[in-house]
Amino acid sequence: MENAVETQSTSSEELVPSPPSPLPPPRVYKPCFVCQDKS
Repeated sequence: MENAVETQSTSSEELVPSPPSPLPPPRVYKPCFVCQDKS
């Protein structure tokens, strides 16, 4: 069970670098939005 706790700890650290990662996703979201607008 201690292993599960360690896995969560790693997830927390991944959240820190996650903020900068979400920046690129918006780019893909924009194109998707245009596709929906055309629909």
